[in-house]
Amino acid sequence: MTLQVVGGTYKERCREGDWDHLYGSGLRAAASLQMLAKGTELTTFIGHAESELLDIIAGGFGVKPNKTETPQTVEFSYAHALSVPLILPPVHTLAPTAPLVVEAECILRFGMVEGSAEVNGRRVVYDPQSAYTPELFGANGSKAEALAVVCNAREARLLTGESDLRKAGDALLRRENAHVVVLKCGCRGAVVIQNAQSTPVPAFRTDRVWPLGSGDVFASLFALSWAVEQRNPIEAAMLASKGTAYYCSTRALPIPTDADIDARLSITPICVGLDGPQDKTPLVYLASPFFNMMERWMVEEARDAIRAQGLRVFSPLHDVGLGGAEEVVPKDVDAIHRSHAMFAVVDHLDTGTVFEIGYARALGRPVVVLAQNVDEESLKMLEGTGCDICDDFVTAIYRTAWAAGP
Repeated sequence: MTLQVVGGTYKERCREGDWDHLYGSGLRAAASLQMLAKGTELTTFIGHAESELLDIIAGGFGVKPNKTETPQTVEFSYAHALSVPLILPPVHTLAPTAPLVVEAECILRFGMVEGSAEVNGRRVVYDPQSAYTPELFGANGSKAEALAVVCNAREARLLTGESDLRKAGDALLRRENAHVVVLKCGCRGAVVIQNAQSTPVPAFRTDRVWPLGSGDVFASLFALSWAVEQRNPIEAAMLASKGTAYYCSTRALPIPTDADIDARLSITPICVGLDGPQDKTPLVYLASPFFNMMERWMVEEARDAIRAQGLRVFSPLHDVGLGGAEEVVPKDVDAIHRSHAMFAVVDHLDTGTVFEIGYARALGRPVVVLAQNVDEESLKMLEGTGCDICDDFVTAIYRTAWAAGP
């Protein structure tokens, strides 16, 4: 059996990370399987101007594209790989398109911004791929004898109205009449829910992290293992998680075999699982200057990115604000004592930030330092006291989440 991938082909641009490619969920998922499965087909929308380029790229990965042309290929533009993208043209201006129709034994269906896909298959994996308006699998008439839903925490909550992830997963299992639900929890791994039981699946720590498109790779590897090879969902999710770690570490496609990944990469499993009570969620102290627009922008981006990993954040800018030493310092110091880890921006070698780092290390707190424009000599004390120094913003966010613990 072969896998039919149904999903979008989009232009992707990311300023921090030097990324400018034609991929999107559908093309990336199909391309990831070149070394693992032959005969993968892609059914997708594509703008007329990029139609020939899609043929070239897909052909290079051994993928057969079935194209429905649209006036313009949608573009996703990111400031960094964890930012909210600017979508061009704006989604509300896109002309309605007739749904793609696919019938096959094994199907991986993604949500798309240009339109929808009505599928009918024996074993189907569905990833709604929408941060704001995800759609239930059967809402457009799609059918599956056996259905697996793969989605992230935000999508599960939007689809069910449940804030608690365990309840959201169970509700999604019932509403979709699904065989299994896999909840992707970012840096914390995934959770497989079936038969009213949940099983955590680890993420894998890598030296660098490129998350843009990682969900597409996870869904494709899970679909191959569960739908085509008919492995059990937990084993399929484990293989998908390891393959996704390879992509996040290398940004390379296709994904090699499991044995090749073990031979090429040194990766460590990290499993945190579903959210616990809010007051038990790890607290991250965000240390950074915030005295001009550029610095405040960085604080906002870091705060949003850390919170998106399911962590609480203490930000002196947001939680204390400006004031005199007698007002500000006790609150900041108290927060360092209460924190589980620190994320620190040191590019401007702000004295307050450097003090906060030293105080946290004296307490034994793990500190992840983002340093993109600091000379080696200025980092000597930070390195010598065990700080985790990183020059990539996204990787630093992930390392902070891992350092904060469950």
